[in-house]
Amino acid sequence: FILLLDPVAKALMARFGGAVTAGYFEMANQIVIKLRGLIVMANQAVVPHAATLSESSPAQLENLYRQNLRVLIFVGSPALALLVAWSGVASWAMTGEYRPEFTFMLNALTLAWGINIFSGPAYFINLGSGRVGWNTIAHIAMGTMNAALGWTLGTIYGGGGVILAYSSALIAGSMILITTFQRRLALKCAVHVL
Repeated sequence: FILLLDPVAKALMARFGGAVTAGYFEMANQIVIKLRGLIVMANQAVVPHAATLSESSPAQLENLYRQNLRVLIFVGSPALALLVAWSGVASWAMTGEYRPEFTFMLNALTLAWGINIFSGPAYFINLGSGRVGWNTIAHIAMGTMNAALGWTLGTIYGGGGVILAYSSALIAGSMILITTFQRRLALKCAVHVL
């Protein structure tokens, strides 16, 4: 389902927004995904540690989650804020002029993938501890919501509706992971993690 997320969004963007809008979507998405990749790749190192902790001392998974989330907030928040602040410059660099639709896409995708970054600790700890059910449910939610909402909003609002659907699907799937993981560890909310 997660593999269908981008291709479905691109197809819907081309259908409802046209080829130019689909090109802008691809450029904006690649910028955010590359930044996200730098942050998430380093975060994948928690999987073996989570596997060890889930076998030897499962109570320590909460500490691992808290520490991991702190690092992501420290690194991810400024990086994402800079991307939003420089979205106009990115628009000019990528398209040769300031394009409000490109800037809108870049900002919407930065928000959506940014929230997705903060679901990473839950995702990777689930992988390490062998509890991948919620990861799968999150992927299914993202894929189906993107397709259904993308078609609906694309029909009504064109390419802007597709980007809203795509971003909403990413945020919803990410929030599924965050809330279910925190519930499992009996954490009250993300504020308590800090």
